[in-house]
Amino acid sequence: MNLLTLPREGMIHVWHLDCAAWTARESSLSHDESEQALKYHRPSDRRLFVATRNVLRALLSRYLNRRAEQFQFDKGVYGKPILRGENGMHFNVSHSGSHAALAFSQEEVGIDLEKEDGKLDVQELARQFFAEEEKAKLEDQTGVKARQLFYRYWVRKEAYLKAKGVGLQEDLARWSMDFSGKSSGKVDRWIVEDLKEASPGYFAAACGPVDKTPSRIEERWNSEEGAS
Repeated sequence: MNLLTLPREGMIHVWHLDCAAWTARESSLSHDESEQALKYHRPSDRRLFVATRNVLRALLSRYLNRRAEQFQFDKGVYGKPILRGENGMHFNVSHSGSHAALAFSQEEVGIDLEKEDGKLDVQELARQFFAEEEKAKLEDQTGVKARQLFYRYWVRKEAYLKAKGVGLQEDLARWSMDFSGKSSGKVDRWIVEDLKEASPGYFAAACGPVDKTPSRIEERWNSEEGAS
């Protein structure tokens, strides 16, 4: 097994996955994970979940030099998965379409990945969930540009909330994710950054704290076995 170096303080490791052709193997999953997999009615969604959990365990195994099946997971107050007994390793996972993204850090971390849906009424969703500044910027755009801007704002918001561990419990309109044309920005004590390696048609962002060192993101693609 080729071990991986843990992310340095202030660094986030992001792994991108394309699970379209993968075989869903549940042998390394826990009982709870297998039960969760059964809740996905569409085979493609179930395969994506199982593949993502397999890679999560494989990568944790390489980071922490333990067998993949030994890891146990708990949930935070609002359901954020956390690794039991490993305070020095934080992770977060997101999947959409046939792709997934996993983030690892020494500090709290959040990640969101969304596949673009051309049928989505982005203006209506923006009116419900976006800050005034974001809505104004979105109303200046039409068609593809409006939809892409919507997704850029949305994944930033989700990554921020997931890093905080609160999910969608907070009002999404409380803060703006418009960074004046930049690919990253600070919100409270967090920094949110767009991911550059997401496949065409996908949007992704990651978020980490800036208390000590500004977050630096390293992005990688990996195979089913968790190798780069």
